[in-house]
Amino acid sequence: MDKEKLNEAARENVRKYPHQHRSYTFRQGADWIMQQPLSERLTEDEKEKIKAKYNELKSLNSITNEMFADDTAILEWLFGKGLFNEK
Repeated sequence: MDKEKLNEAARENVRKYPHQHRSYTFRQGADWIMQQPLSERLTEDEKEKIKAKYNELKSLNSITNEMFADDTAILEWLFGKGLFNEK
């Protein structure tokens, strides 16, 4: 996950709940992270690696008559089609 996005979420949580115990605030932050879509929890480097694998499988599909269609469908299901449509 992008460090700045994570830090901003932590700062917002502290602003909302200034008197909460730190471990409770940490847990709320962790819960928030886990509620985010999987593609939003990835770093840019991780996203690029997954997109590269997806594009490799798509290329193989065109050669092998959709032999890897299930693999690309699984990636789309896990990470959302939007990740692979980003430019």
